[in-house]
Amino acid sequence: MGRFFNLVMRVVTGLPFRDTQCGFKLFDTAAARQIFDRQKLEGFGFDVEVLFIAKALGYRAIEVPVRWDDVAGTKVTMLRGFQAFVDLVRVRWNALRGAYKS
Repeated sequence: MGRFFNLVMRVVTGLPFRDTQCGFKLFDTAAARQIFDRQKLEGFGFDVEVLFIAKALGYRAIEVPVRWDDVAGTKVTMLRGFQAFVDLVRVRWNALRGAYKS
């Protein structure tokens, strides 16, 4: 499901990242203020949205590998998984209506 989500995310948003859902993101203070002032979504869509906003504002982003250890027992429910796909559409809709512009 993760690979399918990533494919759909790339098509819908145009972002080049292999893993948008990794919780590790680093921004300088000025970028963080500009990006998070425009952020609208909570939940799984948050990660894609902040990366999309960063790109829309002209910030350069790179993806670097991190070591990640699986935590047994954590699961994404079908409803939460579906919500992540809906959030991709919300990101695109917000962009089309100008919600991320300065």
